[in-house]
Amino acid sequence: MGDTDFHVFRCSWGWCVKRGNAAFRSRMLLDAFEDANGGPLERSLLRDVVGMIERALNAEHARRGETVSTVVSPPVQL
Repeated sequence: MGDTDFHVFRCSWGWCVKRGNAAFRSRMLLDAFEDANGGPLERSLLRDVVGMIERALNAEHARRGETVSTVVSPPVQL
């Protein structure tokens, strides 16, 4: 995982987004993602991507009953 990658975890209490050596936790994925990004996600496309990640990991977490994760590698600086 590179310093620009976002490692997104869904667990029983909420969300954790890791970027580099820092971890940002929140009940809301968008909040954790924006904290890891260093500020708000301005563009609606990025908000849509976060929404898709949230739905996919929520479904996988519900199906497996354990913490699940994915890595998001942005093509450009967010």
